[in-house]
Amino acid sequence: MPAINGMTGVCEMEFWMNLMFGNSVGLMSMLVIIGTFLLISSYAVYFIYKVMSAKPPKEEQ
Repeated sequence: MPAINGMTGVCEMEFWMNLMFGNSVGLMSMLVIIGTFLLISSYAVYFIYKVMSAKPPKEEQ
């Protein structure tokens, strides 16, 4: 395996893939990060949908 020189090229990609998917801890960390991103994204989409489809309040006098 060639030495990582300046963290560039194929070696960098191999390093990160081994770090993320080389063991169960890295895999579970990636699943937690992806799950959190999906959850936050779904809340954001739902909020935007509710704001865009809301009717303006009627003024009562």
